[in-house]
Amino acid sequence: MKDEIKSLKRAIDDGIEGKSVWVPIGFSKMGESVGIGQRIYTIIGGMSGTGKTAFTDLAYVLQPYSWMKGNGEENNIQVRWLYFSMERSKVYKLAKWASIRLYTKYNILIDVPTLLGWGNRKNHISSELYEKISETYNVLDEMLDYVEIMDGGINPTGMYKAVNKYALAHGNIIENSYMTKDGVEKTKKIYKPNNDRLVTVIVIDHIGKSKGETIEGTFYHPQTKPLLDKVSDYCGSEFRDFYGFSPVVVSQFNRGLEDTTRRTKTEMSPLPSDFKSTGNLYEDADVALALYNPYKLGDNNNLGYNVQNFVNSAGYNRFRSCYVLKNSYGVDDVAYGYNFIGEIGMMKELPRADLISNY
Repeated sequence: MKDEIKSLKRAIDDGIEGKSVWVPIGFSKMGESVGIGQRIYTIIGGMSGTGKTAFTDLAYVLQPYSWMKGNGEENNIQVRWLYFSMERSKVYKLAKWASIRLYTKYNILIDVPTLLGWGNRKNHISSELYEKISETYNVLDEMLDYVEIMDGGINPTGMYKAVNKYALAHGNIIENSYMTKDGVEKTKKIYKPNNDRLVTVIVIDHIGKSKGETIEGTFYHPQTKPLLDKVSDYCGSEFRDFYGFSPVVVSQFNRGLEDTTRRTKTEMSPLPSDFKSTGNLYEDADVALALYNPYKLGDNNNLGYNVQNFVNSAGYNRFRSCYVLKNSYGVDDVAYGYNFIGEIGMMKELPRADLISNY
């Protein structure tokens, strides 16, 4: 039996025995076909205000981390994250995660401005609440043993160097000899991880904030196609294919005048073409997801949900949807509705629209 067939058999047998290296995203319906495995390149797009970062943090960091600590380690599955947070500082990122923790653990809804005492929010933390916040410090402190956050802008080469440094701390690059069909001996570099059941997630939030750099003698500014293509090429050919890591790249749509055309056709939901302005992302990725805020665009019926029914008495819009536009390993062209609490970035899957009797 050839080595390739042996590898396939081993992977299938591992699946039958429940030993697959697969980490759920924490959303049951989408999670039937979308998840975190080794060598999967995922892009998450959307217009401003759709909840891209909130979804990314929940589905690709917080919920997988909770699963790993509760279930994954029983199967000897480890997950680590290298998070390039180019929009938010480490403190603000952790404050948002603390807010989510307080909500999911204690049902306390407190946003980042309130948590940090911005504006007129003074003397707002009771001793009882502060005790719960202190417990959250311990949870986040342990989490940072697995999640490395790098904040601030960085160029594509800087990303590559950071990922390469991480890779060499968790494995080795070796040279393998092989014979060509013509009988010529050659060598090929391969990456050998110390733990072959380790899943490494490389989060880039978001790609449009990448700093400019010189590529083949020409300097390219941020958000230019050659620069974005460079990031995507690293994510595909290096981070995924060579190291075996799983990049998750957040990208902001820039529809511009296209919105006018869509409004006349009553088609405002995300399309694959929305990724086109961001280089080769869509072509390079294995999975493409898109967040959508129909309320912002006056789309009051999305996936059968009456969007107006998700606007609460304070005027907050609590609805988002997520579209699976591409999935190389499963079902695509499907979409799901979510209850969205924007203050803390919390999202929960909704029942099908026809099953909701009381909003």
